[in-house]
Amino acid sequence: MLGVFGGRTLATAVLILAVLPGEAQAQKRVFARVQPDANGGEKLNFDVNQVTSDNVAPNLVVAADGKRGFVSYGGSGAVMAFSLLTGEILARIKTGGAPAFATPLPGGRALAVVSVLENKVPDNKVFLIDMDASELRSTFTFPDAKFGFGSIVSASPDGTIGYVSSTGTGEVIKFSLADGAELGRFKGMQGPAQITVTPDGATILVVDTLTEEVLFIDAANLTKKATLKGKDSTVNFTIFNKPVLSPDGSTGIIAARTANTVLHFRTSDGEILDTATIGTAPGFTTLTPDGKHWAILNDLSLTLIGTEDFKDLRDLSTVKGGPLGSANIVFSPDSRYAFYASSSSDLIFQHDLQTGAVVAQVLVGDSPNQVLDEPATLAATPDGKIVAAVDFVSNNIELLTDAFALDAARFISSSEEFTGLTLINLSDKTANFTITALDNYGDAVTGEGIQNPAAYSLPPNNQISLTVAEIFKFDNKEERIGWLAIVSDQPDVAGYLSTGNGAVTNLDGAPLFRGVLHDFIIPEVVRKEGKFAQINFVNPNLNQGATFDLRRILKDGTEQDVKTGQQAFPTNRQPQVFGEQFTQPEEVSDGYLRVTAPMGLLMTEFFGSDAAIGALNGIDMDAFAGVTKIFSPQFAVFPGFKTILNVINGSGEDAEVTVTLHTPDGKVLGNPFKTSLVKGAQIKDDLAEMFKDQPEVNNVAGWIEVESTKDRVVGDVMFTNNDETVLTGFALGGTPMTRFLFPFVAQDSMYETGMALLNPNDVPATVTLELWAPGGTLDRSIDLTLDPKMRTSMYLSDYFPQLEPHLGGNLRVRSSQPLYAFALINDATFNFIAALPPIPFP
Repeated sequence: MLGVFGGRTLATAVLILAVLPGEAQAQKRVFARVQPDANGGEKLNFDVNQVTSDNVAPNLVVAADGKRGFVSYGGSGAVMAFSLLTGEILARIKTGGAPAFATPLPGGRALAVVSVLENKVPDNKVFLIDMDASELRSTFTFPDAKFGFGSIVSASPDGTIGYVSSTGTGEVIKFSLADGAELGRFKGMQGPAQITVTPDGATILVVDTLTEEVLFIDAANLTKKATLKGKDSTVNFTIFNKPVLSPDGSTGIIAARTANTVLHFRTSDGEILDTATIGTAPGFTTLTPDGKHWAILNDLSLTLIGTEDFKDLRDLSTVKGGPLGSANIVFSPDSRYAFYASSSSDLIFQHDLQTGAVVAQVLVGDSPNQVLDEPATLAATPDGKIVAAVDFVSNNIELLTDAFALDAARFISSSEEFTGLTLINLSDKTANFTITALDNYGDAVTGEGIQNPAAYSLPPNNQISLTVAEIFKFDNKEERIGWLAIVSDQPDVAGYLSTGNGAVTNLDGAPLFRGVLHDFIIPEVVRKEGKFAQINFVNPNLNQGATFDLRRILKDGTEQDVKTGQQAFPTNRQPQVFGEQFTQPEEVSDGYLRVTAPMGLLMTEFFGSDAAIGALNGIDMDAFAGVTKIFSPQFAVFPGFKTILNVINGSGEDAEVTVTLHTPDGKVLGNPFKTSLVKGAQIKDDLAEMFKDQPEVNNVAGWIEVESTKDRVVGDVMFTNNDETVLTGFALGGTPMTRFLFPFVAQDSMYETGMALLNPNDVPATVTLELWAPGGTLDRSIDLTLDPKMRTSMYLSDYFPQLEPHLGGNLRVRSSQPLYAFALINDATFNFIAALPPIPFP
């Protein structure tokens, strides 16, 4: 079996070329805790009594600069200002009351905070807090008023007038926010609580929690305009239910807590337009930042309702219930993710509102979780990077910031097989990794002497390359198999996974996932004596309800088997052997599988035989939208060696496909191979057979260009020998890159690393190659020029003459023009050839 790197003969192998599927998905991690009684500080309490059944957490307010936060400690009579960047306490503002909910006033310079108790009886004061000076500016006192936890100041759009309910006296008080002067009272209610002001300031909506009504009151003269009352006697409004209006204010909704119902109403006259049943105990209601949906936090679900179409309603299941009634929701700025707490579990969840998947959870408070901290209300900085959370019972504030996930769909550790993991820190800060080995059911692998999870801190440019047995202290007396969840506190990191046998006579690998796949192809399937294709599905999400559809498609595009609604259990790895799932015909080595997974899955397939294995991640079809040319930087047609090209029409339409072979300097070899592919159809053949009538395509190496008349035509290339004792493959590349790296390299008497770079452009590319050591030092660097349509293919020792033995480290590539690339590593006697991925980096 022959291939060519820089004029040398070698066993040719190639890497998984596809860019890591999906974008890096930011999750959250605790990075600081605001603890008032730390270091001898005065203890502050949120709760105003010792009764645990009525816990109502205060809200958090973030200053406009995103650097400071404010929260009320009602039990201690103070409002605390703190740094969102460090957790430092900036001020303890004594109020002389029991401050509860704070309302940021228009302009972002002041807070209006209602006092709920004084000497254990309802209070009548509102505090005005200067956010810039972090001090009490004014105290407004309203004679005979009796404020409660549902008394929250609402401001007019111009910020001049405030409205607050006096629950104990059945009134709404209108007052000047400048000096606290009382401007009038609306009387005659029984239990007024939350207030909503229309965008034009003309009407206020007041919830009466005892008559179960919403009153529409003229803001100018404080007269009633209309009343909304649920048609069902079970409708019950509480202090946690507030009317929330659509962005234009024409309609609104309000949830009924005990009836598990939401009412849709017209703002002008209070008429109920529609109702819907939603999750249990609905509470906090708000708008998403883009204004397209209302969101309601229920006990065991999150409800989304279209603001333009009330029938556009989704009730998204959560993982755990138990939020406090006062718990709220915050969002990422793009409205993609919602964050909320399970107060009873000390967890904060991240929910993907687009797919419905709960993608992450963060434990707050003590770890391991031995006592209740009760997270409840949250607040986020304007850029969404920091989330603050009130721990109601432990009286602390948790500060969360971004964490970044890397996952592997399979690991195995035994006396016969191993899995290696490479992690690289590409940032200019120390990267802290937490690596967790999960079994097939999503539980952390445990056992005597096992260290799981494992933590590693890597300085800038450092990397580790270890087996999972070394990472977790496995003794390998028993087989352990599952998947890996890896979290980094820095975004600029990369990772790669390899698997082989103990004798290292077969080996291959795949990049770590930085996100899930929703529509993807499993390109290599086989059912034949002595061969296998193991498909590893992993659902990394946390909530129930995930399903996927699996379609087996034959070479001619026919859908032979369709399995819809397959369950993907939370955090489970679900391995499937193709030949066991699909038993007809008895032998097959072509066709493919297409998978659609609304909530997303990870998938890596391992295929081959006992002599040689290959590995491929699923081909992400979304990454090929708009792409009509795909490339392989390497092929070789030599006696005894096979380059097998697999091209799949995933466009959904018939397509004309042209396969062109190029010499390293870009010249066309022979005549292009042209064919028509109906939707779903496939070309899969050895290049020697595909171009058998063209003598130019013999004893030659170069690069492959596949052009189609439709996008989403994808594929892979397999390299093997006639006996199939070595094997590896890579996805055809759709999007070239200007900055990328190869995560592991070796060049010594036992191992060699080769790399091919292809410039597909019409202009030259100036390329810098950097060889980095595991310890973060730049060992060698060279510059080279790739002419248009030129491909270079050499060993490391050819790129870097007189290279000292180099075991480990990584190779980084920067180019003035986007390139396609691949690299491979093999042992000196070609027992194995293993794919290495080009991974993008900043």
